[in-house]
Amino acid sequence: MQRTTPGIDIGKYGGNTVWLACPGCRTWFPVSPRMLAPAAPPACCPACHREFSAKESS
Repeated sequence: MQRTTPGIDIGKYGGNTVWLACPGCRTWFPVSPRMLAPAAPPACCPACHREFSAKESS
């Protein structure tokens, strides 16, 4: 087994995932980037089941 030293890009994630935080319980969960579109349906928190728009997550 080889040990690798982390680079300077720790904490940066690439790909097609957007993370939202529930405004009610502050649980973070991944969603598709399509959820940021103006006509997107509301997101639903997996912890408290509250529905909210992606704009409320900030």
